[in-house]
Amino acid sequence: MKNNKIFILIEVSLAIVAIILGTLMLNQKTESVVGKVAVILPDSDDNRWTTLKSGLKMAAKDHQVEMFVADTSGSMTLEQQQALIEQEIANGADALIIQPLASTAETTYLQKLQQRLPVLLLGASTPLATSTPNFVTSSPDNYAMGQHLANELLKDYADNLTAKTIGLVLTNSETETMKARARGFSETIAAKGGSVTWTVADFAATERTTVLGKRAKVNIVVALDDDSLTAAGATAANHDLKGAIVYGIGHSTEALYYLDTDQLECVIVPDEFSIGYQSLRQTAKRLSLHFWQGKTMDTTYYTLRRETLFAKENQELLFMMNQ
Repeated sequence: MKNNKIFILIEVSLAIVAIILGTLMLNQKTESVVGKVAVILPDSDDNRWTTLKSGLKMAAKDHQVEMFVADTSGSMTLEQQQALIEQEIANGADALIIQPLASTAETTYLQKLQQRLPVLLLGASTPLATSTPNFVTSSPDNYAMGQHLANELLKDYADNLTAKTIGLVLTNSETETMKARARGFSETIAAKGGSVTWTVADFAATERTTVLGKRAKVNIVVALDDDSLTAAGATAANHDLKGAIVYGIGHSTEALYYLDTDQLECVIVPDEFSIGYQSLRQTAKRLSLHFWQGKTMDTTYYTLRRETLFAKENQELLFMMNQ
């Protein structure tokens, strides 16, 4: 009888050990990394990517993904972008998140690339809407954002722009992102008697603080992206805008600095944190669930003015932008 009791105790002990080991193995499997994701951004250390990268990092932690941002400097040519992509794949990347260029040749390359591994695009910067296969993108509604910027401007001018001259500034004018923003802005002001007097597009980085000062005097300057907005802010700070009031779309701490120092009147800030977070979350699902197709995501945006910049409702946004 005594031997039977000992035997039973041993069996129970072994069963408990088996359960514990099984639990540990299950937890280890659950917490294991689901894959490696390479993120490719032009001029990756620029502060305009700060909030986006904060979202990417948090999602990587939440969804057990090994994420790394490729080291790049300045703008990239198509050849440089493709060489970097192939290098990251050779280094073990299982999926890619890419800020695309404006190029039909790039679209063809990305279509072929997506047959090899999951690819998610930050923004609709190439003519991908009619592409096959469809691409998964993460971006704010750029047409709506252009509309919203126009409405903020109209609010300050009592819905009447008939006698006002407007200069429009944008970089990468051939991208779908810029086309949508420009269309949303221009169509909205046209209904209220407004029109664009001149447009500056695709200026070089070396012209950043001089290109706008050379243009004819206008009442209002509207910048449709962060590079253009910070260029307008810098030009205003140098007193070279001839008194023009600046409105724009931006997401860098530099843009908010110019807003705080009264060089800008209003800044529309796309929710770059959500863009980063949702991009990596979707990519993680595509890696862990092979049947997951993913879906294009529209994110929101914020309206900031100097008097509301440090309001309570904007504290979280400012915190994320300064990470």
